Formats: sequence, C-alpha cells, structure tokens
Amino acid sequence: MWRPMRAGTNKKRLIGTIIPIHKISQGGAKEKKKKNNRINNLHRWWASRPTTVSRVTAYAALVDPPLNAHKDIVQAMCDYYSTTSPDHTSTRETARKRIKQRWNHPPKVLDPFGGSGALPFGAAWLGCDSHSMDYNPVAVLIQKCVLEYPPLYGQALKDDVTRWAKHVEDIFREHTAQYSPHNSHYAYIWCRTVRCACGCIIPLIHNYTLSKKRGIHFRPTIHDGIPSFAIHHEGDAPPGQVGGKRAVCVRCDRPYTNIEIRDMIWDHGSEMMCVAVDVPKRGKGRQYRPVDESDRILYESCTAELKRRRVQYLNKYGIDPIPDLAIPMPDGREYRPGGPYWVPLMVVTFGYTRWSHLFNDRQLLCMTILLDILREIEPEIMARHGRQYGTAIITYLGLIMDKVLEKYCRLSPWIISDEMVSQCFAQQNLRNTWDYAEAAPADIWEKSVRSVLEGMTAALSNDRASDVRRASATRLPYDNEYFDAVCTDPPYYDSMQYSSTADFFYVWLKRCVGHLHPELFRGTLTPKKHEVIETKGNIRMQSPDSVVRDSDGYQILMSQALNEMHRVLKRDGILVLVYAHKTTAGWETLIESILNAGFTITAAWPVDTESASRMKAQGTASLASSIYMVGRKWDREPAAEWRTVQLEFREHVCNTLDRLLTAGITGSDFYIAAIGSALEIFGKYQRIRRTDGTPITVSMMLDDTRNLCSEFIVKTLTKGRGGKTDPITKLYITWRWAYGSQKVNYDDARKMFTGVGLDMTDFEGGIIRRKGSEVGLLTHGQRDDIRVSSRIDTIHQALRYWHADRREDMNNLLRQTGNLGSDEFNAVCMAIIEAGRGRDGQSPESVELEQFLAGRREDIPNVATGRLEDYM
Repeated sequence: MWRPMRAGTNKKRLIGTIIPIHKISQGGAKEKKKKNNRINNLHRWWASRPTTVSRVTAYAALVDPPLNAHKDIVQAMCDYYSTTSPDHTSTRETARKRIKQRWNHPPKVLDPFGGSGALPFGAAWLGCDSHSMDYNPVAVLIQKCVLEYPPLYGQALKDDVTRWAKHVEDIFREHTAQYSPHNSHYAYIWCRTVRCACGCIIPLIHNYTLSKKRGIHFRPTIHDGIPSFAIHHEGDAPPGQVGGKRAVCVRCDRPYTNIEIRDMIWDHGSEMMCVAVDVPKRGKGRQYRPVDESDRILYESCTAELKRRRVQYLNKYGIDPIPDLAIPMPDGREYRPGGPYWVPLMVVTFGYTRWSHLFNDRQLLCMTILLDILREIEPEIMARHGRQYGTAIITYLGLIMDKVLEKYCRLSPWIISDEMVSQCFAQQNLRNTWDYAEAAPADIWEKSVRSVLEGMTAALSNDRASDVRRASATRLPYDNEYFDAVCTDPPYYDSMQYSSTADFFYVWLKRCVGHLHPELFRGTLTPKKHEVIETKGNIRMQSPDSVVRDSDGYQILMSQALNEMHRVLKRDGILVLVYAHKTTAGWETLIESILNAGFTITAAWPVDTESASRMKAQGTASLASSIYMVGRKWDREPAAEWRTVQLEFREHVCNTLDRLLTAGITGSDFYIAAIGSALEIFGKYQRIRRTDGTPITVSMMLDDTRNLCSEFIVKTLTKGRGGKTDPITKLYITWRWAYGSQKVNYDDARKMFTGVGLDMTDFEGGIIRRKGSEVGLLTHGQRDDIRVSSRIDTIHQALRYWHADRREDMNNLLRQTGNLGSDEFNAVCMAIIEAGRGRDGQSPESVELEQFLAGRREDIPNVATGRLEDYM
C-alpha cells in the first residue's frame, strides 16, 4: 500500500549526491558481457543501456539520501544474475517497498527516447508507472515485446510462443528441405566475383580458410577463366584475393585497387565455393566438400520457384513479399556510382542499392516461404487465442524472423574460428563482405527462437506493464507537469542513424506484422523527418539535392525535446539524461541545451557500461563511460558576476572532489563527476558574467573546472610537496591518473591542455602523438628527442640516462635543472607512480619510476645497483 509522502523530502535525491558508481559500473559491464538471458536477446537495437544500470539510476532518482540507507539494495540490484529470473523477486520487492516509503503513489516515469526499452524497463521493475516512447516504429515494436506483452500475459505467453515457433520451424524445415542437397547440409559458402581484363573471373574473398583450428582451407583453380575450389586439410591457406585495399587476379596476378573493384562490381556475379556439412557427433567440427553441378542446378531452380511464389503471395495478400525498394540516399534517390551516400549504408557503393539486393535468390525464396507460413497460421492463432493475445504471439514470431535475417543475407560472414555463420551487424552499420555463408534457414530459425525466448525470460522478471507509444520527443502527448521523473537516453548527434539502419528490419516486418500494427507501419520506410540526429557528418559525396541535418538542426530538435521534457515534468521532478558521445564538444552542446530548457544540472555520473576486455582491445578511454546527467526544475538566482561566484564555485567543487576521492571515485570518472558538481553552481544563476559584461560560457566554466581538478589531483598525489608544478607536468600527472596509458579522443585531449593553459598543437610530435582522432601521451621510451623544458622532460631524460648507465650525465642534468636532491622532484615522481596504480595493477611506467627512485637495476644488465642518492 502506498503511504503519504514525507514532508521536506522533495529537494535532494540520492542520484544528486554520491552514488557507488564503481559498483554500478561493474554490474553494467557484467550484463553487457553476458550474451544470454537479456532483454536485448529479443531484437537488435543500437547503444542500448544495461538494465542493471537503468534500474539503479531510476531508483537513485526516486529516493532520498543518504547513501548508507540504500547501500544494501543498490548492491543487490547491481547483481544481474539474481534479479533476471522471474523466480527471483525478493530484490525487486524490497526495492519497490523502499520506493513506496518515499511516494504516496507509484511515481510516473517517462522515457521519450525509449529505444530497446531498458530505462523504462528499470522503472517498471521498480513498480513505477512507466511510460515509453520512440519515433522509430521498429523500436516501438521492440518495446511492446519488452514492456507491454510480458507483464500482461505472463509465462503463458512464453509457453505459447515456444509452441507456435516450433510449429513454424517444422513447416519451414519441411518446405525448404528440397532447396538443400541433403539433411546434413549446414551452409553454402559464397563469394562475389568480377572479371579481370585477361578474361578470368576473380573470386573476391578475403580468406580461404574454412577452419582455423583444424587447418582446413580451399584453393582456387582456373578452368577456361572460371574458378573452382578444392578442399585441403594440409599446408597453409593461400592469401585471399582481396586485402590491403586491392584485389589480385588468380590467373595473371594483375592487381586492382579497391576503387577499381568498386567500379567493376556493378557488373558483378557470385560463385558458390563449397558446402559446409554438419557432423552428427559433436566436437568433430564440420566437413566440407566442393560445389558440384547439382548444387548449381538446384540454385537455378530456386530462381524460377521464387518468381512463381512471389506472384502467388502478391495475389493472396496484396503486397509483394520481396522488399524491392531502393535504399534511400541523401538525395532521396537510389544510389548510383559517384552519387551521395550515407556512411552507415556504405554497402550501396558495392552494388547493393536495394533492400532485396542484400539476399540471393534462394534466400529470398526461403524468406517468402517463411512469410507465407506466418500468414497461413495467423487465422488459427487468432481463433485459438483471440486477437489481442494472438497479435502478441505473432509479433514475437516477427522478431524471430528479424533475427533470421541477420544471419541469412549476403552480409553474413563465415567465422573460421567457430565454423559457423555470423550476423551482419558486426558494427553499428551495414558493411560489405566479399564472401558470405548461406546457412540452412530452418537451423537459423531454431537458434533465433532460443534467443528470443531468452529475451522473454528476462522481460518476465518485471510484472508491471508500461504505456508504450510511437510519438516524437519534440511534441510529447502528455499534460503539463505530469511526470515525477524523466529518465532518457537521447540520440548522440551523428553517432548512429537509427532510422536508416532500422529500415533493414522495417521492410520485412511490414510484410510480416504490418497489418497487425497499422499505426506503426504506415510508410514504406521508417519516418525520418523529425528524427533527433545530426546527419551531415554521415554523408559522403554530397550533392545539391542532398537533404541533411547539421549540428544546428540537431540542436533545434534536441532543444525542442528538452523543452517538452521540462513542460511535462513536475516542479519537484527530476531529469536523468544519459549521454555517451565520444567528444566533449557534443557534450558541451547538450549541456547548453539542458540549461536553455530551464533545467539546473545538479550532478553528472560516469558509469562504465562496456566490459574491461572490450575497452582494453579498443585502447582508448573515450567510450568507456556513459554520462548520467541529473537535472532539476529549480528556480534560478539573478545574474551574478564571476568574481562573486568564483569563490563559491571553487569551494563547492573542491568539497565535492574531496568527497569523490573518499568515495573511491577516481580517474576519468572523477573528472566527469567534478564537472557535474561545477554545473550545479553554474546553472543556479540566470547568467554569470565578467565585470566588463562578457558572459561566462559553459566552455569557459569547464576549462576552469578541469584546471581545478588538475591542481587538486597534483596536490593530492604529491601530498602538497610538488611545489609550483609547471603546466605540462601537471597535465602529465593528471592524464596518467585519469586515463593511464590509453589514448584519448582528440577533442578531450585538446581540452585537457586548455584546462592547464596550454595549446596542444605545441606539443604534437613531442610528448604526445596524434593518430587520426586519438591522442596518446608518450613515455620516455616512446618519445623521440627530448628537449628539456619542464620537470616531466627532466624525469624522462633522467630515465634515459639511468637506463644507459650514464650516471654523470644524469647528475649533471638534475643539477642544471635544480632537481638534484630535490624533494619536489621526488614528490612529482611519486605522484606519477601513484597515478599508475589502477584497478588492474601497477603500470610498467609506475614500476619503472619506483625502481628509478630506489636506484634498483635488477632488470637492466651490466648496470650496478644502489639507491638513487648514491648516483648523485
């Protein structure tokens, strides 16, 4: 039973104070690493948030501090394994009880950019009145299957989906068996081809290996200019014909550039190279055989059968089963060589300009058969279960079909390590693959069913249905001051073109379940006019006819959305907005939009949502965290001068920095949380200006915050004994402390330099090295010639002399720079050592400096040992 709200508790919320972000990050990373039993198993959606993080942040947005009163339940909610099963409800019920103690009604929570439904799922799991929206019809359909159907129908829905999916599999397997050579067939492996000037057909394949573990590969041979392929179990695999941005003819060895191949591909063909066969006994791997004439005849028969079934389906249901629609480009037309195209749909530059081109004729035939089966069983499902419940069952079958599409198209590669077909979205876009595997579709259906059922299991851990709608965030269909909280994860500028990529699924869903959800499938493709994304950065070869949205256009739409969130949020309501774009420039723009909408930002928490192994593989710190920003509708104080605010600003931020360190929040997390604290002061005033009237911008405030953080970190690590540390040494210490040896996005690195009063371009080729959009801070061993002009230069040069056993040169250097026997020098070295102590142990540089200070030489041959003082 809901209890009356306690008076005086509506000012602060837990998420606006100190939260255990390290523990929350661990829970989120474990969930992201887990492949099974997640709501994401239902259907692909991009940049989805972990449900563990979503429910913890929603909980923290709805309860009052202090943290000690909630530590136990927060820690329990971070454990994905004990909260996912529908049978494990104790943590959920305890969390709901705590929410009831705070509210006199179920809190109303909105996510206007619902995506895959993770954030509203977390709110509903807590017992809130959860509302979810999205502009994209595919996302809304996913949300129905995550947030609406499972709580309404419970375990019975999963049981019925299981039975009907098995029924479809049996029919599908029977109706498609004749298009495979025999029952043990697993996959045909194909490659695309072009014709060389010598007349030979070039197989475009990047790797001739079939099984990496067992050393199985095939080799091409040429007969009358046509390649055939023989299976080999010994020797090394020949190099592929495509690689290093060029292709080589099998017969004459003539090389072709990648650009030449793209021009030639318009006259392309395809070749079946071999057949992968299942082996009954597990663990034995697959067997392989070359393609023979019967395989080719069988495929040709599929082309003829496709034409017949296509006409038959069109006559029965009034819609073409094949989505023979152009993949729309920036000028609104089908792509032609030299024309504009979207980077996420770069596949069009390789000749796949229509959605139907992404499938070969046998794949199109089998998909037509599958669509026909689903439409044939629909009346029986409706008669047995009723229209509403039957619609839910068929919708899940549509999601299974979508998962089949990912592994049953010309973009699905053969994985040589596991000897199996993979899905086409290895990245968040549709990329070309020269060779692909055409697996047996009924086998893919069977595996896809398992995935969707796992997603349903996770969804069933929540028993409270959400309100799911398709609408634009720029025009919310709700009354003023309706919601207690808005928790949302908006699009990040140009990082993902959701609608263009989701069309891959939309065109098939329209044919499968579009008639059951007419409100979602009105158009031929997903709507794009009011999508809150920037598209200009994702266009190539722009033409005068291209329609793109630049950063200003994105800013206008995002500001409209935030203004709407402000309108529907109650006076004492709270905004939690997730942001994960890789540049601080985009982040600053979003901060401006939040402030302009009337919100005061009261906190910013970085939560790691990627696994540590993935971040290590990337070698960059730029995408490690999603930033959870907290906003309130607090009245602002009148305009003030910076000299008046600065003292309050520095005192507030420094107090926060001290509490962050006490709470164990370090590294880049420390920087982000500090900025959230700074924004609380910056946003409380209507305007802040200098004495001359010049306004203090967000960018200026962030620079001041970064500098304050650097000073604080250096003083903390040097224990106040670092003296007046020069700017580049200060930056070196803070960089190592925040990012370790990882590379940093160029924009973030530039702002770090600006924060200590330096121009980064003055140091390129010296202590930093830039490669593309990333910047790395160099150790002494990575630097070229060292020009000693700072304390960190002195340390690096002294380390070089130490390694070379040039004791006299090292002493002279330290004496000339005033560092011989200097406590400040030793304190800075110790600060770098401490900065190198992380969660994964001590960095090599930290170990080396520790040995340097101790004068140890065990790891360096032919060098005497002793204390550093003995060398001085």
